[in-house]
Amino acid sequence: MCESQGVFAGSAQSSPLTWEAARLAVGLLIEVSRISRGDADLLQPLVLTAILDANQADLNKDLRLQRLYGAGGAALPDELRRPISINAVAQSLRLPFETVRRRAQRLAQAGLCVFTPAGVYVPHSAVTSPAYMAMQAARVDRLARFKADLIRVGVLPGEAPGSAAAWPGVRAADRALAQYVLRASDTVIALTGHVVTGAVLLGLCAVNTDHLADAELAALPLSFDALAVPCAMTRVAEHLQMPSETVRRQLIALAAAGYARRVGANWVAAAPPEMHPVLGRAIEENLVNIRRLFARLRDLAEADPPAVAPERLADRPSCGER
Repeated sequence: MCESQGVFAGSAQSSPLTWEAARLAVGLLIEVSRISRGDADLLQPLVLTAILDANQADLNKDLRLQRLYGAGGAALPDELRRPISINAVAQSLRLPFETVRRRAQRLAQAGLCVFTPAGVYVPHSAVTSPAYMAMQAARVDRLARFKADLIRVGVLPGEAPGSAAAWPGVRAADRALAQYVLRASDTVIALTGHVVTGAVLLGLCAVNTDHLADAELAALPLSFDALAVPCAMTRVAEHLQMPSETVRRQLIALAAAGYARRVGANWVAAAPPEMHPVLGRAIEENLVNIRRLFARLRDLAEADPPAVAPERLADRPSCGER
């Protein structure tokens, strides 16, 4: 991200590795969104992810149960899924109630969501369909490449010589990834006010810096300012697979907020001076969340699954008012 005064100048404590982790995370978030969307808009898979994560709140607290329901068709049964209210989903994503309700209705029409008096849930049949499992495998493959990139640039330690890399089942790994995506999305939404605006900012940052090699990034002081290259709006739209008009409107909104500026006919990401400390903390928090993600994956790979499944997690109170 860049600005004439230097981006994130107020966060001098940020290390080059922290910046590199942020750049690699942007690439991960954009590609995971692309994999998850299919023909849908940006919001629909995010709403699905938020519902599914809430449905499995009890499961997510127990490493052994996550191993039990961690691979192939061994998904959590419907009777163990806790419905969540549309209002709770809307609040968690900082989206209008009606926006989330419409997306959930579309998901229900596609068989990906079920409405009940207690709220909505994503059924077992949806997450064990061939199409969903292929999407899930693609996300976890991208997560594995993310890990390899982080190790290559020194953000994560490499595997010990002769040791096998610890990696859980695809379903368990995808759940851990979903939690990271939701945390990262919350940070971006908090900064920009809306998930679509945040996505366009991430896309702009990615395209502004996609020419950089790892060696150049490792040598950066504390800013991308000197190396970021302005780009055409159409390149951002193509990178995000979003309509050009949507991207144009969002870039104008970002410019009004100080997060982007025009350079001739092109655009470059920016950082309002008053937001430098906030942005600095955000990229530091991202590094913490990345390490948390991979610690979780390691724990999932090493946990022993229970001999039998619990009879009824669903007897616990609904998460509809979370």
